[in-house]
Amino acid sequence: MPLHFQVVLGAGGGILVGLLVGEWAAVLQPIADLFVRLLRMIVAPLVFVTLALALTKTAGRAMGKIGIRAVAYNLGTLGAALAIGIGVAVWLGPGVGVDLSDLGTAANRALPTAGEPRSALDILTGIVPANIVGAFYEADMLQVLFLAIVFGVAVNAVGRRARPALDVMQAVNDVLYRIVHWVVLLAPAGVFAILAAVVGVHGLGILGALAWYVVVVLIATVIHVVGIHGGLVRIVARRPIRDLLRSLREPLPIAFASVSTAAALPVSLDAVPRESGISKQVAGFVLPLGAAAGRDSSGIYQVVSVVTIGQLVGEPLAAGSLFVLWMTAVLSSLAVSGVPGASFVNLTILLTATGLPVELSALVFAVERPLDHLRTSGNLIGQISNAIFTGGISGEIRSDVTASARA
Repeated sequence: MPLHFQVVLGAGGGILVGLLVGEWAAVLQPIADLFVRLLRMIVAPLVFVTLALALTKTAGRAMGKIGIRAVAYNLGTLGAALAIGIGVAVWLGPGVGVDLSDLGTAANRALPTAGEPRSALDILTGIVPANIVGAFYEADMLQVLFLAIVFGVAVNAVGRRARPALDVMQAVNDVLYRIVHWVVLLAPAGVFAILAAVVGVHGLGILGALAWYVVVVLIATVIHVVGIHGGLVRIVARRPIRDLLRSLREPLPIAFASVSTAAALPVSLDAVPRESGISKQVAGFVLPLGAAAGRDSSGIYQVVSVVTIGQLVGEPLAAGSLFVLWMTAVLSSLAVSGVPGASFVNLTILLTATGLPVELSALVFAVERPLDHLRTSGNLIGQISNAIFTGGISGEIRSDVTASARA
């Protein structure tokens, strides 16, 4: 049985067990934690080696173009995602006519601590690690990416004398991918344990009175994924959608269950070149970049939440406030620490910018968990779409795959 079918069966079994045994399913949480920790264990070294090798194996000018295209894709699709989220929320009005006065006590609930907002200067200076070991120890992806770029550029600058370093890096890369293969074999059990524990503890009734709000977030995410990502891959890059769908089969269930695109990154780095035909050099550059900065669906969640809260408190945002919301969301997309719950912290920044009471962010916290699964999946789809798009318009596609696509 193919691995992705095993993962789907594990996910279905986990949901069923969680519903049947309830909170007793929490005994499976250690298995879930172990699986996620195994994935996170290899993320930082894999990102470093893969990106450094990509820089050394691709001409500097070509990789510069690829980098510019990948970054432009991230920024462009983020802006589109925020505009779609705001438009759909205003149009469907998830908070209009909804009486949530019985949830008044929720507004006094303590907000989760997930990291403090950072200024633009802090972000720029924080990219450079205080020490190399600390960057890997803390798994700070931006710092790891910075180190990989510096190392790769330095290897190119040294030239032939750095050949031994390249051989070592290639050997380490092969070893890491073998470890990835072993860890991925545990994916069905890991996904089963994760979903069983989550459903068993929280149940399906978590949607409650905010079901329509969840539906609106889903609608906006689907519009963005299908219309923007799908359109750019198929129409602009002229790549078949089946390449994207095949590339998602293995990493998507892992990202959905673990609520982390970083946890799925090792699998994505292996599956995307194999299934879509783009070069490993492009995948090794674009996918880690996307894991650090590709948060389109998280942005949709944030702006829909702000618009909904404004409607719930009887203060729907005017056109000027909506523009401030869009601009602030774009600028603050990297302004919070990359830790669990960072999207929720960023929500408080947007509420402050639009003049809405920050304490009411607790109203949407009741459905934080299912929306976390949704936006993580959307973020991953965007990251993989970026890789296929960048590879397609850059001509970094295997000749046999290109011929098949034209046929």
